Amino acid sequence: MADILKIEHIVDGSYSLDENFPGYKFTLKTEVDDFSVTDWFKLFEKVLLSAGFSEYVVMKGCMELAFNSWRTTENMRKLYAEYADELEGFKPAGKLPDEE
Repeated sequence: MADILKIEHIVDGSYSLDENFPGYKFTLKTEVDDFSVTDWFKLFEKVLLSAGFSEYVVMKGCMELAFNSWRTTENMRKLYAEYADELEGFKPAGKLPDEE
């Protein structure tokens, strides 16, 4: 028997400035057997995007989960080292504002 995850996101239209907005119901149903951590994050990314969060906000939320005061410095450094090469290509030219 497969493990099934079902998520329903219901918007009744009350948050819309358009009085004629009927609202909607978003249902995501998927088998979650053998889900990796990456699969779980991809799934919840879809849920957050369907709830109206922007791609940037979702990415920022992931970074806030990984790099914050309740994580060990050792694990944060290890994670940074794992992705340092990819991140280096995005570093702004010149000094960062807090380096001045």
